[in-house]
Amino acid sequence: MNDIPISILTPTYNRARYLERVWEGLQSQSYQGFEWIVGDDGSVDDTAAGVRDLAARSAFPVTLIRASTRVGKARLDNEAIRQATGEFILWCDSDDYLLPNALERLLAAWQGIPANDRDDYVGITALCRTDTGVVVDPFPDAPYLDTTWNDLAEVHGVTADMIFFTRATALKSHPFPEVDFVIPESVVWTAIGHRKARFIHEVLKVIEYGSAHCISFSNKMEYNRGRAYALAATVCHLSGYPQGFKVRLWRAITFVRYCLHGEIGYRKAWRLWGNNSSRRLFRVATLCGWLLALKDRWQGKVVKTHRDFLAAREVARITIEPLKTRDP
Repeated sequence: MNDIPISILTPTYNRARYLERVWEGLQSQSYQGFEWIVGDDGSVDDTAAGVRDLAARSAFPVTLIRASTRVGKARLDNEAIRQATGEFILWCDSDDYLLPNALERLLAAWQGIPANDRDDYVGITALCRTDTGVVVDPFPDAPYLDTTWNDLAEVHGVTADMIFFTRATALKSHPFPEVDFVIPESVVWTAIGHRKARFIHEVLKVIEYGSAHCISFSNKMEYNRGRAYALAATVCHLSGYPQGFKVRLWRAITFVRYCLHGEIGYRKAWRLWGNNSSRRLFRVATLCGWLLALKDRWQGKVVKTHRDFLAAREVARITIEPLKTRDP
């Protein structure tokens, strides 16, 4: 099993105090054939120094990717994916940690798939928990099940956090659009989620919600350009699933609303939306989207994050710093 390399990616922003917990989870792994890539998105705390200290004590290779100013998770994730040398990629965010047998169990599940069938699979899915229990358990009576990630969402209604242990080739072929500080990850997961994945009924990661400097969406209308791009792509990737008229209309309205706040013009918005709906429905959605956008502005909810992103992208410098390499 030691000949299957894994890349663990940890994007972080001003969360230096959480990183040792991530590192401890990695240091305790029963399987040690992995590298750790930390993407520091322009943190102004002691993140870089902390990662260097952890690397000096690590039993595994560590690479630090640093942005001179905040450029967003999509930009850092894409760079981390490019740098990844593993056959599989697994995200472990800075407020999460892996249980000691996580990587061993994920690889065992992969090797449990017949070798001649593995080309049809994109990865392995497993369960996560918080301090209060399992986040979501869609198949409580199944020790394992072959499904797709798109089926998980559209057929089984699973939208909560799970582990996605993913073939690196799939992620390297589907980079995140770099249009805002944050873009929903569905833009990539749905693009590769039509391929089979093996679900295993095991809890392998602990996650924390609401931690300091969390970039999850708030009640503000922010990251709108990223949301618009992700929604257009996601609806396209899931077009094979039946959706009622009300759902299709609401998604189009929401897309227009995001485009208006993200300063995406009508023609470009229509090109992004593509064949997701008829032009007539899109025109109706545009009118409704305008009304909702006006309400958002009146309520003071709109944050033009994409403007800051575009400015930062022009001046940001990205450095790659190998801190510890594999011992010969």
